Amino acid sequence: MSGTELSQIPRQNADASFIVSGRFGKNRLEITLDQLLKGAGLGIDPIEIPDLTWSTGNATYYVDNTLGNDSNPGTDALPFKTIAKVLSLIPTVIRWGHIYNIYFKTATWNEALALNGKCVLGVLRFMGNDFTPGNHQIAGIDMQNVFGRVLFQYLKSTRTGLHAILINSSVGEIWVQFCEVTNADASYCALRTAEGADIMVYGGTYSNRLVGLLADYYSRIVTYDVVSGSGNTYGVRAAHGGILQCALSSVPTGTTPYSAEDGAILVKASGVVLGS
Repeated sequence: MSGTELSQIPRQNADASFIVSGRFGKNRLEITLDQLLKGAGLGIDPIEIPDLTWSTGNATYYVDNTLGNDSNPGTDALPFKTIAKVLSLIPTVIRWGHIYNIYFKTATWNEALALNGKCVLGVLRFMGNDFTPGNHQIAGIDMQNVFGRVLFQYLKSTRTGLHAILINSSVGEIWVQFCEVTNADASYCALRTAEGADIMVYGGTYSNRLVGLLADYYSRIVTYDVVSGSGNTYGVRAAHGGILQCALSSVPTGTTPYSAEDGAILVKASGVVLGS
């Protein structure tokens, strides 16, 4: 691609595709991002991105482990059964302006909500269908390598033997809102972020764990609204360069309420705790 210069920031076209403009030799060109990835018009080998899929519009799905069936269309009246089924329908890229809503009906699942490798330019929401997290119990929330606006709302993670909620290497606008962890496990956290993840915890209850909220390995957690919890060894903790910012004084409590170590920063409503 000698003599080629492409703009670093693509602009969005009216049809939600992305246009990259630049110079190719002496000529000015404009090419869609899809074409660029395929090498179209440039005489270069395509960039191989396996299984890359794009949203084509808004989508709403319902999942019910008690009354659902994965052969159903995933509507309110005829929901899917498994979390795996609904996750299989989420494209690699959710385009700007597209909204995916996933509703969990009153049921209990023995499978985790595991989201990996997504680019959410629009919105992706995983929500209980009422305001009681205990009505929508799942065996863990895991997110890794995700960029964009993702929300988890009114869900309860019952997982023990691992962190109940684990978010790694994911940034953008990630919200954990009014979720709940209460199943006891003195060896693992209720919610842990790591590897540069950046999230907002808005409300919710995080109890009976090694740590209520842990911002680990250069990740960041910001809390807001009334975040509660008790019976933890550490209430809130930042470690290994992590940052935990408590916008209000209401946070999970523990035998050690606040802790920061190994270059981490914990910002309480009343002051700053620096990790040694």
